[in-house]
Amino acid sequence: MRDALSTGATWILPMMALIFLAFVAIAVACWRVVWLRARALARTNSPTLSQIVPSAQLAPAESCYRAMAERSLEGIWLLAPDGRIEYGNAAMANLLRCADPLQGRSLFEFVFPEDIELARRRLEERLGGEISPTEFCLRRADGTPLQAVISTSVFCADAGSEASLIVFVSDASERIAMSDELRRLNLELGQR
Repeated sequence: MRDALSTGATWILPMMALIFLAFVAIAVACWRVVWLRARALARTNSPTLSQIVPSAQLAPAESCYRAMAERSLEGIWLLAPDGRIEYGNAAMANLLRCADPLQGRSLFEFVFPEDIELARRRLEERLGGEISPTEFCLRRADGTPLQAVISTSVFCADAGSEASLIVFVSDASERIAMSDELRRLNLELGQR
């Protein structure tokens, strides 16, 4: 890997990251389909999911997908169209320095007041299908900024259901600090 990077193939790491994100998105989507169907069945008089799909078949898949999402080093949110957090993994809670559960809270609790309108526009764009990664400054629970790279994917559990967003969040603070330091050193060298 190091030789590939030194020869100018700097696209390898971002490509690997995108492949990983796609894999996690698929895993979370599959897990959510199972979860939403089980929840929908629980609200009706329909047979339960375990009556339709034997639990011996369902349990390994659900636990596998749940484990992948929970063990991911990237923060993962599942957002409703209004910005309500339907799911947040442990890495997301750690990134946000949030001890309380994320589920049921609003995305906008983690956005600085001056950025709320921008966050609303970006949420609408992503729900409309925009998928490009973006940098955004989130507000941690303690009020400190989190410079983040955010990637999203639109997700619909069933035909006709409301779209949700799967959101992957990486801490970009260190990379941005290194970039700023490099810029400062370059300016310093240019003045000599």
